[in-house]
Amino acid sequence: MGIVSAGAALCVAFFSGMAVACSTAAFILALGIVPRVAAISGTTRLILWYEDCMMAGIFIGILLELDFISLPLGMPALWAVGILGGMFLGCWTAALGEIVNIYAVLQKRAKIEKGFALVVLALALGKAAGAWMYFFWTGGHIW
Repeated sequence: MGIVSAGAALCVAFFSGMAVACSTAAFILALGIVPRVAAISGTTRLILWYEDCMMAGIFIGILLELDFISLPLGMPALWAVGILGGMFLGCWTAALGEIVNIYAVLQKRAKIEKGFALVVLALALGKAAGAWMYFFWTGGHIW
């Protein structure tokens, strides 16, 4: 592959990744997940900061994924990123479920009148237990 075609491939890959990342951010923002999480946590005054941090995180993630930046921080940093990423994904999933009203539908169809918070807690604990078993029982081998 020549220098020109390699450069063109790099540009296409970079801008395609940026398009996907921006589309994901736009999807999250359009659904109102950031304002919903901010309202639930009582930090609505920080919504613009949350959105800025989300866009910065997406951009930095792209740079790290494409190996433009190398951060040899070791296992503690990997643990921190994994835990924070899991928290983000959990909040995102819960907010999305609340927006599409899936919890109300589940409560109505299952005819649960009391203790529905325990059902949601059981879902979260089951997800955490599954992730724990995957990473510590199987060794977390992805490929």
